[in-house]
Amino acid sequence: MAKSSTQIRFDNLVSGKLWPLFKELDYKRRGNNFRQYFADEGWGRILNVQKSAWNDPCSIQFTINVGIYLLEAERVNNWGRVSAERFLEPDCLVRKRIGRLIGEKPDRWYELTPESPVDVIEQEVLADVRAYALPFLQQVQSTDDIIRGLLKEKWPNDADGIRAAFMYGYQVEALQWLEVELAATIYQHRKTDLLKLKTQLLSGVL
Repeated sequence: MAKSSTQIRFDNLVSGKLWPLFKELDYKRRGNNFRQYFADEGWGRILNVQKSAWNDPCSIQFTINVGIYLLEAERVNNWGRVSAERFLEPDCLVRKRIGRLIGEKPDRWYELTPESPVDVIEQEVLADVRAYALPFLQQVQSTDDIIRGLLKEKWPNDADGIRAAFMYGYQVEALQWLEVELAATIYQHRKTDLLKLKTQLLSGVL
């Protein structure tokens, strides 16, 4: 089936506008994912252009996701599974949407329709990627950068973050983070889970 004019405009935005930015930085492309993986250190960066599940040929809504991937974090948090150079944004330890990077609530979604001005949408997407997504990704230069950022922000899912920080050599800081979470929770089931995690970390059984 032939693509609609809106679908063609979306493809041109991804291929002709966004992809050249990342290609110059030695990212690899697969579909709407631009990915860079450092095999020797086991970490990577990714930008994903996510289309809404409710799109139709004449109306395409989409947003921008970014992620920072740590191979050993995926292994320990996902029962031994690793994606390595095939990782996607959902496999990342650190995941953010463009709206979060900008500081907006709710998330920012862009829309292409036959009536939407192409230049305006392109300029808005490119400006946001250049101002927020790329700087966020490119500020990370090592696994230490990832863990230090994680400890500073105390995000994402605390159990995954604590486990990853501990594994990457920040044992004291990880346990301090865990104690903060223990003190803050009012839910018994969550306290039980955190105490179990603490036992695992101290025993070395991950």
